[in-house]
Amino acid sequence: MFFVALALSIAGCGGGGGDGPGPVPFEVASSMPEDGSADFQVHETIVITFTRKTDLGTVTPDNLRLERSDGTVVPTRILAEPFNSANVRLDPVNDLAVNEVYRVRIASSLQSEDGAALGEDHFVCFLIAGPGHVIRPDQVLDLGDRLQ
Repeated sequence: MFFVALALSIAGCGGGGGDGPGPVPFEVASSMPEDGSADFQVHETIVITFTRKTDLGTVTPDNLRLERSDGTVVPTRILAEPFNSANVRLDPVNDLAVNEVYRVRIASSLQSEDGAALGEDHFVCFLIAGPGHVIRPDQVLDLGDRLQ
């Protein structure tokens, strides 16, 4: 009987009161490419994922842009859907240059649906990879019938 009463009292604890952990802060959760990546391809779309849905009215070329290493802005299309505005894509209008360093600048004024701002600028820097190793025909040794 003692064990039954103990089990019932433990089951009724519920972990105490309190306000819980609070809301998830609004910040950049991840990106593709990752910051520091050196293998992004010239024609890929950049994806920035936030911890909460964004206010699409603040997702503008002033708040989210792609830049070359010298700071010049690269023309992009910003793609985001209201049903999944935590994922925002930057689609470069033209292919990016091989062996060039690029940076995505996400301004501190970009906001979540409930009005929370990032608070500070966030940057994602990456390098566009060159094509894989290419073997020229003069580099291939014809072994013919020697392989048996």
